[in-house]
Amino acid sequence: MVAFLVAFAECIPLLGTIIPGSVTMTAIGVLIGSGVMPLSATLACATIGAVAGDSIGLLIGYYYKDQLKRMWPFRKYPKMLERGQQFIAQHGGKSIFIGRFVGAIRAFVPLVAGMLEIPPLRFYLVDIVSALCWAIAYMLPGFLIGIASLEIPAEMAAKVILLILSLLVVLWVVTCILKASSKWIYQHLNAISDAVWQKLKKRPKAHVICNLLRFPQERTESGQLALAVFALILTSLFVILWLNVITHSMLTDWNEPFYHLFRGMYTPGMTKIMLLISTLGQKAVLLPLGATVFIYLLATRHGRTALHWLALVILITVIAYACKHLYYNPRPPGLLNGPINSSYPSGHVSLSVAFYGFIGFLLGRRMPEWRQAIYWTVAVICSLVALSRLYLGAHWLTDVVGGALLAGAVLSGVIIAYRRSTMPEINWIGILTTALITLFIFGGWYLHKHLHMLQEDYQPVWPEHQIDEDSWWNQQSNKIPLYRAGRLGEAQQILNVQWSSSLEDIISTLAANGWRNVPVNNFFTLFERVTQEDKVKHITIIEELKNDHPPAYIGIRTTGTGQPAVIFLWDAHVTLQPGNKPLWVGTIYYQTVHHYSLTHQNQNIETLSAIEELMPSLKNYVYKEEAIDAKQLPLRFSLKQHSPYMLILIRPRNTNILTILNQNATRPL
Repeated sequence: MVAFLVAFAECIPLLGTIIPGSVTMTAIGVLIGSGVMPLSATLACATIGAVAGDSIGLLIGYYYKDQLKRMWPFRKYPKMLERGQQFIAQHGGKSIFIGRFVGAIRAFVPLVAGMLEIPPLRFYLVDIVSALCWAIAYMLPGFLIGIASLEIPAEMAAKVILLILSLLVVLWVVTCILKASSKWIYQHLNAISDAVWQKLKKRPKAHVICNLLRFPQERTESGQLALAVFALILTSLFVILWLNVITHSMLTDWNEPFYHLFRGMYTPGMTKIMLLISTLGQKAVLLPLGATVFIYLLATRHGRTALHWLALVILITVIAYACKHLYYNPRPPGLLNGPINSSYPSGHVSLSVAFYGFIGFLLGRRMPEWRQAIYWTVAVICSLVALSRLYLGAHWLTDVVGGALLAGAVLSGVIIAYRRSTMPEINWIGILTTALITLFIFGGWYLHKHLHMLQEDYQPVWPEHQIDEDSWWNQQSNKIPLYRAGRLGEAQQILNVQWSSSLEDIISTLAANGWRNVPVNNFFTLFERVTQEDKVKHITIIEELKNDHPPAYIGIRTTGTGQPAVIFLWDAHVTLQPGNKPLWVGTIYYQTVHHYSLTHQNQNIETLSAIEELMPSLKNYVYKEEAIDAKQLPLRFSLKQHSPYMLILIRPRNTNILTILNQNATRPL
């Protein structure tokens, strides 16, 4: 009912303009993902509510038609209807679908459609589809956040959900305030900038500054001052960040979480896509772009523009690579054959922001009506390049941010210098065509020559260890992890299973004893788990990782307690000698069926009883339990549980160890 009312109000004319649809629908998505609200029913209610709200607007438009223009508030604020009419005139039938996703006119498109007497059948065929897509799109971010909350310890989940909902409300309030005051802020900033500029012009000592920032268009001279201040701010931020990198201060604390987050997302297909995107920032592609654009500008007799372009290319290249040589900052570890030069700042991001930024500036001047779209396109390209470097594990977060700050400062300085004289009109088709052809030729050449090698080089790898089997059995080695880290690198869960055997034998053993294999996540299995009312299937919507590595096996078995026993196994990257026997580490526990509410918190059963749930399946194995020494665990585990954490060691039965069959020795590791 809540979803219906929110969607209904969002689509009512006038009322829909003040309802924060994106925030409220995201909040509903959070509640769905965390299990407070059912998915199917809520999605259906939101879709029906949106269509019902549109129907009200459609009927009002059909009934009153042009009389609406003479009615309040449209008589006083005619632009409300005019925007909807212009939108439909521009996009035709597509406007019913597209308008659903444009907040400013969402509630007015059905109203105008009724005024224009669009046939109801034609309207509803598009409207129902758009309502469903809108509900999914607006709920999806919150839904993913809600799912992520299921991975948070039960004692924190309700608090996290409330915090997220509160942040969404705060975000909406701040957005409304900024929208209401943006015009006032812009006018006052311009006034302050103009006042400062006029004072500088009157002071003889500031003559040098005024001369450096002069602009032939007198009315916009203060814009040069604002751009100079912006460049100084970016430069200061770059230096501050660099000092943090050198001293490993607090800003670098963000590096590890982002590194683990992206490393845990690795798939071969996504890596290939990110390598394609990363090519847009590759110096082997961008430096030829710099040369061809320079030659084009000279050939078309835009020598001054060519010189500024050349200055930009030289400055950003020299400064970026000088910073790398002045201080060596190690690259993120864990790649098969990753880059070895200094990571700060990111050369890919620096070159991308500078090169694409200046080309975007030239195109935006030539096509003012497309300026915003051009700037957004440049921003998206540069953001994707930065994202690709983070995903590939080639750079830390501070590297890509530092590269963007450096390039922004250099780009601003070059634009200031370029605008000191009258700027010529450049053929935008020519420069855009030159840039695209260069990117296509050199980017294609680079990918053809290096893509296969890069795919191998950027594979994540983990250290491999070899230890004596007896040392492992007696727990005399520190090479085997006792807990796993989560997606942000934080200590997450005790690894209470160590199993020496082939994965095939383990899977067949568990399957023969009632354990059901949970398939690896893909689109179809994920969709099935999300839509099932059986919450048991929700256990692995977000795969649990160990050292950024997905599990090799996930098993589940129903029990008499009503709570399923779940086992995760990961490759320990350890082989036992002699015989090169693989070792698997994992965790087994009773999974609480998720029924989160804002007042109820789920609790898991002790892992000791879950270990006992595994024992009947081990008839062909030798096993024993050990108590884990709390000193070998992070403090958070000791605070969470006062009794010792237990560990089960399992290996195949053989004639040499019959005497310790089912041994239950308990001693500190």
